[in-house]
Amino acid sequence: MRIPMWTEITDVGDARVTILRGNSAITTGTYTFAVAVDDDTVVTMEDTVTFGPEETAELEDMYIDETVLNAIDFGDKFEMTLPRDFEWDMDAEDLEFRFTGGLRDIDGNFEIYDFDADGRDLEFRIRFDDESAIAKDRTSEGTITLSGLAITSDSSRFGDVNLTVNGALSEQTVLVAEYLDFAMDISADGDLEEIVAGRFDDGEEGAGFELTTMLFEEKSS
Repeated sequence: MRIPMWTEITDVGDARVTILRGNSAITTGTYTFAVAVDDDTVVTMEDTVTFGPEETAELEDMYIDETVLNAIDFGDKFEMTLPRDFEWDMDAEDLEFRFTGGLRDIDGNFEIYDFDADGRDLEFRIRFDDESAIAKDRTSEGTITLSGLAITSDSSRFGDVNLTVNGALSEQTVLVAEYLDFAMDISADGDLEEIVAGRFDDGEEGAGFELTTMLFEEKSS
């Protein structure tokens, strides 16, 4: 099913649409369908993840796109800040970078240093083995794909998790995860069987009572 959306964007950042299940078989969810930009770099996520208290969630791939040639200042720190009560849960060795587009010549020719994942704040720098690889003139904008970011929380503040980037990148806030409280809803499907004390069966052929089907449904809020 394809539903075209004609929308007017009124601000920068992710443009999202929320689909409500109602009485249908469609899964409820919020989806980014466009990104409005007014900056030199734009950060988007491959998708959002869902996790609960005391779990570690590995985020989907992050895409950092230049909208202006040479917009990424590799001399500055990359800064990423989570909301209050959320923390980073990975090391520098867990991060993977891929450089494409106008940055493809430096792919694999770099190292991460000054890495610091202190609570909700993440900072790091990228240094190149061959400085001429980044110093040379580029003719097109580049893209960085970042994998391996992971977060955790034991908070009771449930809802969207928005990440703010800054430093070497234009300041921007992007939705990365949904933090939910999971529970189980148990119910009976159909009429309840009447069981009489002292009787082992229902009077029909065979022994025992056949109980109604039980439904176990995972709930989140």
